[in-house]
Amino acid sequence: TTLSSKRNRKTVDDIFTWLLCFNRYTAALCTFHPSMLPQMAAYTNTILQAHLQFQGDGWRVYDRAFRIQAASCRSTNWKGVDPSLYARFVSSQTRRSAICQFCY
Repeated sequence: TTLSSKRNRKTVDDIFTWLLCFNRYTAALCTFHPSMLPQMAAYTNTILQAHLQFQGDGWRVYDRAFRIQAASCRSTNWKGVDPSLYARFVSSQTRRSAICQFCY
């Protein structure tokens, strides 16, 4: 069944699908670890800001790299931005010209 479940996985190509999936993951995780909620909310904000500030899919590549790293180190702080991953995958992208004046 592992092979068939991998075939049924959907690709997350846009921020709205990512947000829906990550919110479901956060809800499940925080059912058993409620103290993680502030960290997961901060991480969601990091990804949304990356998407809003920079063009391209750097936010998605950063998310994947961060989650792979977090899986290997259970004590990962989801509140913090990993500076080396962020520089490599996000801030290297072209900055968007129109961003919300109230947010940044």
